[in-house]
Amino acid sequence: MSEPVIETQENEVDVVKYSDNLQEQVLNLIKNVRAENDLETDEVEFADLEDPNEEYLNKGGVFYVALDSNGFVVGTIALSINSDTQGEIKRFYLKPEFRKKGIGKALIKQALEFCKKQSLQECVLKTDQKLVKAIEFYRDHGFKIVTDNSGKISMSLNLSEVSSAL
Repeated sequence: MSEPVIETQENEVDVVKYSDNLQEQVLNLIKNVRAENDLETDEVEFADLEDPNEEYLNKGGVFYVALDSNGFVVGTIALSINSDTQGEIKRFYLKPEFRKKGIGKALIKQALEFCKKQSLQECVLKTDQKLVKAIEFYRDHGFKIVTDNSGKISMSLNLSEVSSAL
């Protein structure tokens, strides 16, 4: 799968697979976005980011990073494989100034295309109920709320219902 270049109003953004040289920028982006939304930022929450290659790539998943024209991380999305039929979106974050520019759509498209190439039937995710715009975004992309309790929302997408053109 070729890595897309997304043209935004200000510049181009490349979507690439995670590499270790991006680890510090990825961690900083995720911590900053979580803090912006008053979400947990303790170290336990970031255990999977100590070695994303081991947590995602070496276990059959993927971790994409959006880079601006200067090579800075502006967005992330990871996908772990839960079973032979199910993938789970994780670590979907965008810098605030890069939202509403098609980058989130490009990232989720990459993740869903990866799911389909792995012949997965379902893609799930968990999010915080405070993230109303994120929930709307997921719904716009076909995800349905499965459970809503304790401030956490679980969502699911039947991949057979996703357009092959995405």
